[in-house]
Amino acid sequence: MKWFMTALWLGLLATACQGPASVSPEPEALELEASAIEATNPAPATPIKTGTVQAQPSLRIHTAPGTNTPVIYAAPNGTQLDIFAETAMGDSVWYQVGSNLSQDVGWAYGGNIVIDGDSTPVTPEQPTTPSPDQGYRDGYKLGYQDGQNFKQYNSGYNPDGALQAGSGNPDPAYDPAYRKGFYAGFDAGYYGNPYNDNPNAGGGTSEPNVDNLTMTCVGSFSNGSRFNRQLHPRVWV
Repeated sequence: MKWFMTALWLGLLATACQGPASVSPEPEALELEASAIEATNPAPATPIKTGTVQAQPSLRIHTAPGTNTPVIYAAPNGTQLDIFAETAMGDSVWYQVGSNLSQDVGWAYGGNIVIDGDSTPVTPEQPTTPSPDQGYRDGYKLGYQDGQNFKQYNSGYNPDGALQAGSGNPDPAYDPAYRKGFYAGFDAGYYGNPYNDNPNAGGGTSEPNVDNLTMTCVGSFSNGSRFNRQLHPRVWV
């Protein structure tokens, strides 16, 4: 009996020294904890729009809006993007995007993304022939520069040599106005006159005879004196 009591007392003492036994967490508690972690970084919902990268050679996808944030990857030009959100940063727009290039969702500068449905087909402009007034101004500008150059390099007053083939525009109204403006501009540039390409200003030098005609006169005066003179006049039209 004494031995039994001693053994019982020693058993109780050993149990008290071990402290409380550890308890394993319940499965339900683990599931709740995992759900809470997942809720802090939710997966993107359905894209609000789609777009295409328009950047050479690629567009950087950042962890957050702003060029000073870390880069996740670079999406090459032409990459299709899903857009989940957008935010404004000053005058620019940044999109939260995803692509098939990475499982990560990041942010990209909106100026390099063409949003699907936003682009409008561009109708090519019909070619138009410049007006005669524009032809005059175009010719005057070139003529003025050539006149200055000919004077600077002592090439002589030679607008015919400077103009050569003319404007190259076959329009029957543009080309004559261009040639007229060229000669007026060359005259002003050569003699250092103020630049004035107004077709209605007046006072400009007209285009000389482009065929550069010469004339030789042979004859005699009434007193019997003879002459033979070759004329190379500047004929104005």
